[in-house]
Amino acid sequence: MIATAPPKARAGLTAALFVVLAAAAWTALSQPAAGKAAWDRLSLLALLDTAEYERLDAYLVGLQWRYERGEHSEAKLENAFAAFASADPELQPKLDAWIERRPRSFVAHLARGEYYRHLGWIGLQNGTLYTQATSIPVSANEFLSLARQDVQAAIETHPRLGIGYAALINIAMAENAGAEADRWFRVGIEADPGSVSIRRAYLLSLRPWQRPDQDPVELMAKLDALVQDLRETHEDAPDLAALRGFHAYITAELLRRQRRHNQASRYYRDTLAEGSDWVFLRGAGINAFQSANQVAAIRFFTDALALRPQDPRLLNSRAHALWSLGNHETALDDWRFALSLDPGNPHILYGYAEALRSLGRAERAAEVIAGATPFAQNSPKIRGLRGRMLLVDLGRPREAIPDLRYAVGLDPHAGESWRAYAEALYRSNDCDAAATAIVTYQRLCANGTRCPDGDLMWAEDALRGTRDPDICPVYGILGP
Repeated sequence: MIATAPPKARAGLTAALFVVLAAAAWTALSQPAAGKAAWDRLSLLALLDTAEYERLDAYLVGLQWRYERGEHSEAKLENAFAAFASADPELQPKLDAWIERRPRSFVAHLARGEYYRHLGWIGLQNGTLYTQATSIPVSANEFLSLARQDVQAAIETHPRLGIGYAALINIAMAENAGAEADRWFRVGIEADPGSVSIRRAYLLSLRPWQRPDQDPVELMAKLDALVQDLRETHEDAPDLAALRGFHAYITAELLRRQRRHNQASRYYRDTLAEGSDWVFLRGAGINAFQSANQVAAIRFFTDALALRPQDPRLLNSRAHALWSLGNHETALDDWRFALSLDPGNPHILYGYAEALRSLGRAERAAEVIAGATPFAQNSPKIRGLRGRMLLVDLGRPREAIPDLRYAVGLDPHAGESWRAYAEALYRSNDCDAAATAIVTYQRLCANGTRCPDGDLMWAEDALRGTRDPDICPVYGILGP
């Protein structure tokens, strides 16, 4: 069993040895090319791709060492390890090989933990993930469990690892384990008292909608106490001081969720007046986008990217805002770059494919989906989109059927996919199956699924057509 809080004596010895080794490693191996301040995400993934594990270790250990010495902020560590939060199934064997070669490397374990944690997050959005096209589906909870094991192994080896405790808080909340998040916060702050990432993760965990089983008044009181502590004890730490805006941020988020965007924007301004954390900027950007203020949204997302460089989710959000303003090519550039960083993310792929489709490039969009990683292309939403493109845009209903059958099989409540599936079957003259699909679609509509009036009228007409021997000859032979 992995210990979560090693004895102080052991931790002290580990820390002393770490400083000596890190200093030597940083000097010898970790320097990027001349004139380049740090490796970006693609550069770190390139080192992993070429199995340069010693250089990866040296660079990442050096970042941790410099953070502990107060030479740079924790944000550099967060951004570096975020490189491995990529839904690319090809990363797993490379991360496995890194750990096999250097089993005591805390940075290798944390990197693989970030990989698994990201897959868990995507799994929570999509239900299942596939590591290969024909493999057994893996649940989000399985990925989260693997992530937790790796991150705990990392902090076992190196206890002062704030971003590790932040990851464990996030994993606990993904599993609806608020008490575990509380515990990791206490252990983490003792190990790394100056960590911004621990505090941010914990403050986010206190949002009332994250813990619906707890009293929201008590949660906000706990959040207020933490924010007050930041006001009183961390005036000289700009990164920590920025978190003082958290109460206003939570209020803004609540208002945004209630679609009260104008009121929310005032609270986002109050939040950002305290400091520019990237999470605050992302929230303000989403609120601006949802209230059709795309110019402001682009500005917020761009400012967030300055603090969180090459973040695929931020690039995806900015791409949507650029697209809404008609800046199509710039938006496509953002989507392509986001997919190069996170090629298996179905949310990014969906936006990119829909954009290509709306430009009349449905054939290209279908090809992009077909060539995507299994994590992305086996999402029911993605397969439903490809099926609709084959049916509606490309006029190939028979080819659309497998994609749409897959989509409704994974998501039986996907009304849009059931509608397209029914039409694909109907147009392919598979009338019995079409009738079943139409009835299923009508039931979904009757039970709360939003269905356009035109689609409901089509369903009624098509259902009659499946019983008409002139339309579906099989009934003329076998009877209804």
